[in-house]
Amino acid sequence: TRGAVDFLNSAAGKNKPFLLYLATTLPHVPAAIPSLENRSATPLGYADQMAVQPSRSSVLEAAKGQRSLSPWQQDHFAAMKWLDDGVGAIMAKLEELEMAENTLVILASDNDVRAKMSCYDGRVPLMIRWPGKITPGTVCDELVSNIDFAPTIYDLCGAKLPREAVVDGESLRPLLEGNSEGWRRSLYLEVLYTRGVVTKTHNYVAVRYPQQVMDKITPQNRREYNQEGTKISQNDGVTQEELTGEHVRYGTNASYPAYYDLDQLYDLTADPMQQVNLAYDKNHEAELLAMKKLLGNYSRNLPNSFGEFK
Repeated sequence: TRGAVDFLNSAAGKNKPFLLYLATTLPHVPAAIPSLENRSATPLGYADQMAVQPSRSSVLEAAKGQRSLSPWQQDHFAAMKWLDDGVGAIMAKLEELEMAENTLVILASDNDVRAKMSCYDGRVPLMIRWPGKITPGTVCDELVSNIDFAPTIYDLCGAKLPREAVVDGESLRPLLEGNSEGWRRSLYLEVLYTRGVVTKTHNYVAVRYPQQVMDKITPQNRREYNQEGTKISQNDGVTQEELTGEHVRYGTNASYPAYYDLDQLYDLTADPMQQVNLAYDKNHEAELLAMKKLLGNYSRNLPNSFGEFK
């Protein structure tokens, strides 16, 4: 936040467009409350006390005031409050420099608290502020992705993409200006040995291991192999001897009952939390075939084969 504010101070009065990208590690390690209690600790290491946003003591007091929350939840609250104060400091500086009305602000997260490192739906927080163009409170329910940010910024700045650039996304400008005609109807998802395709109404997830992994999997040990094709993907400091049973990254299997199914189909209208796998339900064969066809279309020109989706 301090670096961003310093940059804005240096850019003040200059009639020149610029892109300011601020990436924070909150809410990651080190934990927020110990960092707030140690006035020199920040998520990026040790530094002097920041003077560009509300005091750390105010964040700490607000977090510890949430007495109904568990210690973990209090720490999460502190991280969110700390991040919110940082965003507020930047917005306040834009107002002070009279730049707020001529600045587009995008606030987005890289993942939700559920389904990290998976192809389950993929919903994340996204807010965009564009004075004079977007009416406050407007909600857009189209399918967008972080792959759309770069082409959007190039488009709005009137800049040409580098010739060698490979761009998978689309400029969000039509949506920001209230025009959704012709917008995409599906999005492709991929992580490790899992691929998916999501529409407004359905999400299809396919897990396809290479043959050397499939040769090791049996009906008896199926749940020992996560979607990454390994028995252990994250040990959180636990030794091999201390582990018991399955161990899936971020505990995703606990949130999604069909985690170990090779084919998964979800009705996002009736089941937005994706708890009921319809892939093996004969009443939903048509939807399954349609989603498989979509995934096949996305996979056709990709460099690596993926099961039957070449």
